[in-house]
Amino acid sequence: MQKESKPDQLGQVLASLDTPSFAVAEKSYSPNLRIPRHAHETVVMSFPLSGSFIESNSVSRYTCERLGLSINPAGESHASRFCANEARCLVVEVIPDNLTLSGEFAKVLERPLYIEGASPAALALRVYRELKAADAVSPLLVEGLMLEIVALAARDAVKGGAADPPRWLLRARDYLHAHFNEHVSLQQLSQVVGVHPAHLSRMFRRHYRRAVGEYVRELRLDKSVRELCDPERTLAEIAAAAGFYDQSHFANAFRRHTGVTPAEFRRAQARSLYPRTLRSSKTRLPAKS
Repeated sequence: MQKESKPDQLGQVLASLDTPSFAVAEKSYSPNLRIPRHAHETVVMSFPLSGSFIESNSVSRYTCERLGLSINPAGESHASRFCANEARCLVVEVIPDNLTLSGEFAKVLERPLYIEGASPAALALRVYRELKAADAVSPLLVEGLMLEIVALAARDAVKGGAADPPRWLLRARDYLHAHFNEHVSLQQLSQVVGVHPAHLSRMFRRHYRRAVGEYVRELRLDKSVRELCDPERTLAEIAAAAGFYDQSHFANAFRRHTGVTPAEFRRAQARSLYPRTLRSSKTRLPAKS
């Protein structure tokens, strides 16, 4: 197995912070940088703050864009190609000796995964904020935030059922993804896939761990994340485009989903895109006795 490339090929470290279970760093990457196929000895998570990159691993090839999260397990052979502009990423290595996970939480770190969504994006931006203004409490806060991200990734990767979802349930999910901005009733969805509404509701919760309505709301909120990155769009316009009755309803739902308001998320995203020049930091917790 090929070891990691030379340090200058894996990006320039701008700031870093260590917790007992995670090593967090902000890295910059030159335009059009190509990192040849390699593997890490630890699980590595990458969250683009600006720019994007194309990732190729043993499972798929995808473009990891701003506010997406790419996870490569230890030993996973992968290659990366960055966009035409300089990119910056929040890169997190998992320290396996200090992080003990079981069940679905361990499984999520055993295979490649790419996820997008308002909740992991909001958490990653909070990690970035702690990294840039690190103090004695930051490692404790970052440890908790990263564990929340792992939990969200586990929920996204593991759908809960002992068996794979039936084909009709996959059709129902795909229909919701295609029509989440429309008013779709449970009765209408059940007619699309040809099952009773009660059976659809029960099976949907079993496999996707939330009600149909909760799933649709999350899809709408995740879509709003991209629009919040556009400074020309007002919060009222974004709320209406996401299918909410008014800006207040949107703000409350967004905060319940992510832990921050849309305005707070927009400010955090703007700071990550245009960061102040800060001296790189290295913060560690005291060694265990």
